[in-house]
Amino acid sequence: MANLAAALDIGTTNIGGALIDLDKKRVISSLDVPNEQIAYGDDIISRLKFAGAKDGIRELNKKVLNSINNIIDSLIKKSKADKGDLVRILAVGNTAMYHLTLLFPVETLATAPYEAFESKLIKKEASGLGLKKFSKTEFIFLPNIGGFVGSDALGVIIATNMHKNGPVKLAIDLGTNGEIILGNKDKILVTSTAAGPAFEGWHISCGMRPAPGAIIHFDIKNSKTSVKTIGNLLPKGIAGSGLIKIIGKLVENGRIDKTGRLTPDVFTVYEKGKRKIYLNQKDIREVQLAKSAIFTAITFLKINYDLDYQNLYETIVTGRFGGALDAKDLLRIAAVPREAGGKKFNFIENLALKGASILLAENRIEEIESILKITKHVELQKEKAFQEEFAKGLAF
Repeated sequence: MANLAAALDIGTTNIGGALIDLDKKRVISSLDVPNEQIAYGDDIISRLKFAGAKDGIRELNKKVLNSINNIIDSLIKKSKADKGDLVRILAVGNTAMYHLTLLFPVETLATAPYEAFESKLIKKEASGLGLKKFSKTEFIFLPNIGGFVGSDALGVIIATNMHKNGPVKLAIDLGTNGEIILGNKDKILVTSTAAGPAFEGWHISCGMRPAPGAIIHFDIKNSKTSVKTIGNLLPKGIAGSGLIKIIGKLVENGRIDKTGRLTPDVFTVYEKGKRKIYLNQKDIREVQLAKSAIFTAITFLKINYDLDYQNLYETIVTGRFGGALDAKDLLRIAAVPREAGGKKFNFIENLALKGASILLAENRIEEIESILKITKHVELQKEKAFQEEFAKGLAF
């Protein structure tokens, strides 16, 4: 009889899951599924507005629980395991997903000053939550940090060992609710920003979630373009990693100027027969808004930390893109201040899920308390120069 646990990263757009063999202390299967709540809004604010309508919050709760049921079912089938062997589910996610999963009121999250109704670590039987298939399984949702910065940031901190090391690290979780973390073993600052779903392939003319056929790599040489897709299939659309790569190359080649103007205003990424995949000016503007949100959040964390970028040991970018990101592309499109790309710049996919998996496999959940003691939330809406810095961040 196996001893299994499931780690979940409940994101606004996607839900990542990993099945862990607790005896062998290793991940035995992992996958992503869309968060079914997306039918009621692409971003957190849209979801919270829908939650305020009659029976809205219950509908959103039903959708996310259905997604959780489906991903755990799929993980177990993929591993040819028995659902009766699942003893624990550990979830991380942003503050809104925490509330909508646990059916806590969201009214205070939807209006300034955007405070959580509840933030503590929650333990309960999965069946009591509504996950009827896993009646004997314990369900744990890790605590929020502050504002919209949830326990997914704790997962990133665990995975990077930021809380155990002396050198200062910067971690950037590129998602619909972008989360930025800066710190070391003495002090950690966190903030969140409404980056929107562009980096995950949404709101883009030919964008798509990471799936077979999604473009994840792009190059231009001698005016000829080449693409690489997931599964090496015919291109169906553009995943987040491909989008950043394409725009980076267009900036490098002068097709996109510093203000974000695309010349001409449509760029064909791939065309064969009736199949045409392209970017237009609207797509570039979507990326500008997303990357400026991230850029501005990093700027204010740096100011609040009183950090000189020369003393930054490492910058780590994470998220769900379908393929590895090149640090040069993020710097090229100025999603990250160029001074922050100095000593070490790495991409590691889905650190929030990795951190949750580590906590389960190594039985380190109690470690969260010590992290919270050195962690402070920075509220961007209180920064007087926010609009000014955001405008600067729009430039490529």
